[in-house]
Amino acid sequence: EQIRRVVMAHTGALRACYESEAQRNPGLKGGVTVQWQIDQGGSVSGATVQSSSLANPRVEGCVLRQVKTWRFPT
Repeated sequence: EQIRRVVMAHTGALRACYESEAQRNPGLKGGVTVQWQIDQGGSVSGATVQSSSLANPRVEGCVLRQVKTWRFPT
């Protein structure tokens, strides 16, 4: 539940990653699955794109940068 709350609090930033690129590429569609690890202090210690049907490095990189800034409860 705590993880879900943090993820939901950041959906706007993730959506912004997609929308900024969709303005340049109106046909952009698909999804990105990210895997991340949370250290004991609540920081994201690593994140990778596990799969992507977008095939868009800009969106994928933006999503990864966002996830790496998330803070979770210890």
